[in-house]
Amino acid sequence: MREILPGIKHWTVNWPNYFRLESYWINTNTDESVLIDPLECSGIDEIEESGKVSGIILTNSSHERQAHLFAQRTGTNIYVPKNHSESLESVTDYISFSDGDLLPGGLTAIRIETAHRDEYALLTPVQNGTLIVGDSLGTSDKWVKGGLLVGGHPVGHPRPWESLSKLLGVDFDNLLPSHGPPLIGQAKQAVVEMINNRHVPRV
Repeated sequence: MREILPGIKHWTVNWPNYFRLESYWINTNTDESVLIDPLECSGIDEIEESGKVSGIILTNSSHERQAHLFAQRTGTNIYVPKNHSESLESVTDYISFSDGDLLPGGLTAIRIETAHRDEYALLTPVQNGTLIVGDSLGTSDKWVKGGLLVGGHPVGHPRPWESLSKLLGVDFDNLLPSHGPPLIGQAKQAVVEMINNRHVPRV
């Protein structure tokens, strides 16, 4: 686990022969912090001992990972996108959220349209705007082609750039994907370039 911005920590688990899995701990509020798509890590004691985890937020149901274990150890709630409950495996107790909802840690939920259950980006105003995304945008090799910094795939959407264009109305400088290294600084410009090129590879 390492701090990538003041109050934001990141850690990676490599899925052999497939792609990277990222998790984030956003701890920028004096009273609360949140975990995003958390995976088991060596820093869980630090997280537990902080005593201020107010929510565990999943960007989609495919990212429940070890959320239930973190919830047990921190005694906090898990937040899951609306209509994702049928795909959950280990998470049985949760709170649903929808587009525009304000979540713990001051994060705002932003729905990204897909052909199935949709998924959600999470926006926090800290550090000139920081956007956390699940599968709709990524920076790992499986997402990024053609020399761009970021790629996307709203799964099954017939015009994926139209779905992602919703993000053009959001102010953010940093992008924290669930697959691939974070983009710190000028992240929105990278997303704009990808959308303008309609460069959204199918993965």
